[in-house]
Amino acid sequence: MALRALPAVGALPSPWDTWTLLSLIRHRERQKWVAEVVRTRLGGDTARLASRGAFAHPRHLPDRGSVPGIPEWEYEFHGIGCCLRHKVSGESIDVDFFENSAEYFDAYIYMNFLESLRCPQVPEEQLCSLHPSRRTVNISISDLIEAGALVCKEGSDTHAFRLAEEIVDAGDRFLIFGSAWNDERNRLWLAALIGDWPAADAIAHSNHQLAAITGPRAKHCRELRFGRLRNALDRSIYSADALRAMADLRDPDLDNFLSAILRSDRSQLILAALEIIAQLGDPRWCLEIFELFKRLSPRHVVPAPPNWMRCLKFLIQHGFRHSETIPRLVDAQRTDIPEAVWLALEFAPQLALPLVRRGLACEVPMCRIEVAAGLALINAPWSRQELLRILSESDSQEVTAEVRAALLETGDESAEKAVHAWQHRYPHHIEEKFCEGDDGVRYPVYSADEVLLMNKGAFVQYEMEGLLARIDRIRHVVPPEPEIK
Repeated sequence: MALRALPAVGALPSPWDTWTLLSLIRHRERQKWVAEVVRTRLGGDTARLASRGAFAHPRHLPDRGSVPGIPEWEYEFHGIGCCLRHKVSGESIDVDFFENSAEYFDAYIYMNFLESLRCPQVPEEQLCSLHPSRRTVNISISDLIEAGALVCKEGSDTHAFRLAEEIVDAGDRFLIFGSAWNDERNRLWLAALIGDWPAADAIAHSNHQLAAITGPRAKHCRELRFGRLRNALDRSIYSADALRAMADLRDPDLDNFLSAILRSDRSQLILAALEIIAQLGDPRWCLEIFELFKRLSPRHVVPAPPNWMRCLKFLIQHGFRHSETIPRLVDAQRTDIPEAVWLALEFAPQLALPLVRRGLACEVPMCRIEVAAGLALINAPWSRQELLRILSESDSQEVTAEVRAALLETGDESAEKAVHAWQHRYPHHIEEKFCEGDDGVRYPVYSADEVLLMNKGAFVQYEMEGLLARIDRIRHVVPPEPEIK
């Protein structure tokens, strides 16, 4: 039988890498389309965008809007790039331009593209099935760079990479393969042909004769993948992604690895382990997480991840030793405070108001933004009052920026009047500075603080979108004033 004559498992690249490469070949065509839209419909110059960034954004257009001639797509210029987003499907194609070229990919941007696909087609459908966590695509990109199929931009490490010339030259053949895959009658043979034995076995499962061939090869293919991922746990900058990939693939030894990691001091791996355990939602992990929690401190040193709060959240949500865990909410610091607020409103409302007030007064802008956004979503008399309290106590543009933006999002007339009255009382004056571009045009220049201040409204709106599901569970809660001791 022809299947038996195909190369042995491991002789070809892994299906995880192959489908990543096929997807990038197709994505190259999308990126070229974005460049064409920028040049022909938006009046942009990709070479100037690459060299001048925001100073080269088309001045005759706002930085964001509908694409002329194809209004179902909206554009957004940012730095050296442009993103096109389909208004209905949500598909988001983002490109950073380098040297007048749309050839370079960015791993983070590409993973965002995959996340934006609601109904992916081949080859992205296969890629997403192999990489459910999406971030694990990093591992395949690393493998493809090492194999020479992808080439990094000089001086960019793995930040910007493109297809090798040999791959580009063979691109049409890869695209033909993708078209052939659309015919379901071809899929078993095509999957086997590229060494994707798990896919071939899934197709052949009802045919015992074929499954006798594909089954052992699929098992061997997974075993090789397990070995690759286990090696990456110790020797790769993508060790956390390797752990996520092991969870995606249901590594039979996953529990043992998770237990060992929870006992280690590898903070990034612990973060990934806690994310995986939270997704599993199995309370049998409570005791091990409690032991980890006792070793950690809420005053973690940046950039160590906030594992203390993740442990506390898991323990509280699973009802583990509430008498010991819930009182610890008040120990939350800085960026952990918003999570402590939502947990307090859900499980210990008597602790909520002091945490809310600490969050709105925190020196960390992101803490203030998230707490203000959550209060705007709750939009109850008590939550608006907490936002208004900041206006009554401060004349600082920076300190009040988040609460002003949040109050305007509530749609409450009295809150809106209070914001306008505050802004009339304390007007904001921007010192105008200009920089002359290489085209002779004078462009306004703003400090980082000014840019942050001007965008607080957008930041609050973004956080509100992300908090919707969480706030729905606690919207009805009215926290009491803390007792005076």
